[in-house]
Amino acid sequence: MQYACPVPRLVLALAVASVAISSSTLYAQSAGAPVPPGHWSYELLEILDAAGASAGWMARIQAVPASTVRQELERVWRHGFADAPVSYWLDRFDREFPGADRSRASRLPAAEIEAGVGSVSAFPDPGGSAYLGLRAAADAHPLLAVWGSYRAGGPRRLDGVHGLGLGTVLGPFAVQLGRQRLRAAGPGLVSVQFNADHSLDALHLTSTRPVVPPVLGWLTGPTYWQLAVAPWQHAGDLRDGWVAIASGIMSPLPALEFGFSRVIRFAGEGAPGVTPERLVRMLIMVQNRPMNWDDQKLELMLRARWRLLGRPMAGYAVIAQEDAPIWTDAGLIVGLHLPFIWSGGVLGVRYEYTAYGPRARWCPFCPDARGRGEHRVQGEWFDHTRQGEYLRDGVPAGDPLGGYGAGHTAKITFFPAAIPVRGSAWTFFQVREEGNLLFDRWPGKRRGGGVEVEWEVAPWLRLAGSAVSSHGPEFGWEHAASVSARATVGMPR
Repeated sequence: MQYACPVPRLVLALAVASVAISSSTLYAQSAGAPVPPGHWSYELLEILDAAGASAGWMARIQAVPASTVRQELERVWRHGFADAPVSYWLDRFDREFPGADRSRASRLPAAEIEAGVGSVSAFPDPGGSAYLGLRAAADAHPLLAVWGSYRAGGPRRLDGVHGLGLGTVLGPFAVQLGRQRLRAAGPGLVSVQFNADHSLDALHLTSTRPVVPPVLGWLTGPTYWQLAVAPWQHAGDLRDGWVAIASGIMSPLPALEFGFSRVIRFAGEGAPGVTPERLVRMLIMVQNRPMNWDDQKLELMLRARWRLLGRPMAGYAVIAQEDAPIWTDAGLIVGLHLPFIWSGGVLGVRYEYTAYGPRARWCPFCPDARGRGEHRVQGEWFDHTRQGEYLRDGVPAGDPLGGYGAGHTAKITFFPAAIPVRGSAWTFFQVREEGNLLFDRWPGKRRGGGVEVEWEVAPWLRLAGSAVSSHGPEFGWEHAASVSARATVGMPR
């Protein structure tokens, strides 16, 4: 799975789009480069949301402009919710994204330089490699933001330009065009459809705040959504295709959310795969026929907050399917989030269960579509060995479990109030069944855990270290570790 188009073509497209976007500045608001998926600010907002701050919607709709993330952090702080912990991390966010605070006209975001060695994920193989990265973001115009990132070293196919694009904010929507990491929306730790480890050249339309529809607002409450459209090249032995991601979430009650997230990829086999009709069907999330190769995934989400014995908590459930009715080839995610907030900091404890295939059965009377005789159904999680390449540097495009099986994950994350150290620890247990994409690499059971610590040594320098260990009866112990340093340099306007 290579990058969707060469950088020169992308730069030309960005130049043309910048003229079109700049012409609409009369209706635009403050711009901002997107906060990458996986940034600590999303996780902090999710913990605060579980405690009742109603701030976690951005963690499920990504990538959001830095100015929007900052506004939500400031909103929580100004309303007196967990005042001491949030104030420190709001200042920390301003140091990492100095252009996000639109009231500070004397600051211009310049660059962030990162260097490190090692591999933290032990996925697919533990081992070390050195790398050097550069991320830059700036306001080319008060209403137009540009960003870019480059990485040399490390995994082979992730070298080069990871991000390059521009964006603006038009009312409640952010418009972003260019290369950036993409993640399908969902309340879980990871998405079953598309995780944030992959960069695509895409057009993004993303909510910058919840909006109440004019007619159906009494039924839906505030809603927010995202749409991303991108070329999808080199899909196995098929012709080049396209991918679209659409997500929407509504909140009819302050403590209740319903949502969906859908991904469609299509390509052609023996005939041109990209036609206007097929693109339109993809954009309206309708399966292309004749299929040739048309892969779909769908999540239906439910998330709720409540209090038990005076303790706030949040729970969520996701029912997923691939290329079939929900009851024939199901995926399931169930999670519980416990926030602990006091003057000393913000602590989040989370448990999540993930399952695919028979282990995800939620309808005991529905047929099992795992096979027809000796032949497997095409609509199986990640089991498209001929029709599509679902690995990039060994990492699946969807849930890292890799398809059929089940996984348990427990994670604890701590944001102290006034100490420049952030830490997390997690443990996991996985069971893979035949047909799982990674069954040959990690057959049967696998268990392990990891830790990650980041220390802000100075306002412009952050050090991080992490380690992971895993064990399975078929392959023994595996270990991995990494260390990195990031320096942020701001320039006066």
